Amino acid sequence: MSTLLPGLHISRKIPWNAPIETVHFRFRTRHITAIGQAADNYHPNVRRLKIQPTLFDQVIKTILYLFPKFAQAYMRRWFPEWYLPSAIVLKSQKPDWEEEFDNELASYRSLQSLQGTVIPRHFGVVQFAGVRSHLMADVGGVCIPYTTETAEEAYTLIRKLLYESLTALASRGFVQDDVKLDNFHVVGSRVVVVDLERVERGRSPDELSKFVDSSIQTLMQQYRNYLENLRARYP
Repeated sequence: MSTLLPGLHISRKIPWNAPIETVHFRFRTRHITAIGQAADNYHPNVRRLKIQPTLFDQVIKTILYLFPKFAQAYMRRWFPEWYLPSAIVLKSQKPDWEEEFDNELASYRSLQSLQGTVIPRHFGVVQFAGVRSHLMADVGGVCIPYTTETAEEAYTLIRKLLYESLTALASRGFVQDDVKLDNFHVVGSRVVVVDLERVERGRSPDELSKFVDSSIQTLMQQYRNYLENLRARYP
């Protein structure tokens, strides 16, 4: 059953059959094995994975959870590798995108208060297949283009959720300069910004407000175009 808001549905007309793969990487003191696939054909560097815990993993986690509740917050900070969720995302640096990768990392560090709500929770950077990769929680949901609701109220709802997320970024002095629908996921009752490679900061409050309004107009026009193309292909 869909976890989206009522009235929003996942498209069944956009198949994605990427091969399932098993990946291995190390995060701090933990060797991790996970199974999954690339997010979609537009983002082959982004893998949505499920961690496959070993017996050793289970023993370590059991020991850590024996600590009293007041100590758990400190344990999570000292040993985040043992508190990872089962569903994760591994986002590898694209070729010649060093600056964008560094910018995304800096943005996650500056926006820690929005992690887990407006943006994904970011755990750190690992090496995967010799490439730097962001390790994040999988927020679930779907990219906005993969919703197929045509009702005007759904359009209005998407607009409202986008405005809330972009305004939250702007309140911290940031704007999403890569204004594309696939950089936003509908997750339950909110929209999560899932790509921070081209997030910018340093604009005045007036510029931030105008940029949010302009971004909303651009995104909603993209959404209308997408729905019209979908109806034309699948009448």
